[in-house]
Amino acid sequence: MLEQLGLYAKKYLFASILIITGLVLVIMAVTPEAVIEKTQSTWFLIGGISILVAGIVTLLYVLEIISKMIHLAVMSLLFVTCAILTVLSINSLTDTMEKIKLYETYEKNAKQSLEDIRTIQLAYKKKYGKFAPDFAELKRFLENDKVYRTIPIIKHPSGKIPDRQPNAEEIAILGYDPFEDENLIKDGIDEAEAIKLGYFQVDTIWIPVLENLFFNDEAQTSEIIRRFEFDPSKVDVVRTPKDTLVNFVMESVEIDSTTNAFYVYDPYAYNPFTESGRSRTPFSLGNLADGSTNGSWEQ
Repeated sequence: MLEQLGLYAKKYLFASILIITGLVLVIMAVTPEAVIEKTQSTWFLIGGISILVAGIVTLLYVLEIISKMIHLAVMSLLFVTCAILTVLSINSLTDTMEKIKLYETYEKNAKQSLEDIRTIQLAYKKKYGKFAPDFAELKRFLENDKVYRTIPIIKHPSGKIPDRQPNAEEIAILGYDPFEDENLIKDGIDEAEAIKLGYFQVDTIWIPVLENLFFNDEAQTSEIIRRFEFDPSKVDVVRTPKDTLVNFVMESVEIDSTTNAFYVYDPYAYNPFTESGRSRTPFSLGNLADGSTNGSWEQ
């Protein structure tokens, strides 16, 4: 009995493997891939069907429904077909990987550009109380305007605020009573006290917006890796994979007499996996309804 089952298993094993493999490949071919939301190539589907047909033909031959000659002819044809489809599928996979790489580059560049625009808009609002209504005004502010910055100046000979309790002379200058203000004296010299003692002062200087936002010491030493060097002349330019000349679009509305909102979006909306005629989702920044400065990738 076991011997007979073994013979049956051996007899139908190859045909069964081909049929199961073919079915799995066909299912994979018609099921959209989660990351790119796209099904496998047509060549992949045909390859799966070819393997499934090979399994069915082999099963028919084992069941002696078709002759050996027909079986060999069909299998030879399917073998050649699978070989060709393998080459085409590899080429298709290479093309898909290249598209994924291009999209990832575009996506990171778009986010970097919109984050730069947000940085400038927030600085603009800090100075004027509103966001810039268009790119012309945003560029004017970036390239020609100035903002103030407070800088600490240590005037103590040691080059820092003394990390100790004030001495008798300093207590007198501060106007403290050694007994009533004992706790304040024990706390040591803080920033406010250092200012009164002449050890520390805060100066306000006006510096160009461009330098303050993108070319100051903090920006130069930042550990954040930029996708590209900031170029003020291209603040509204979409960096497309094929260097197509496209500009971001900015819209602005007045929410009330003191507040406005802006919305910046990429009309190009590159997506190599979106079929022609279907809508594309653009990268965007801001919200005309509530005045937020969130990016579409942060929702």
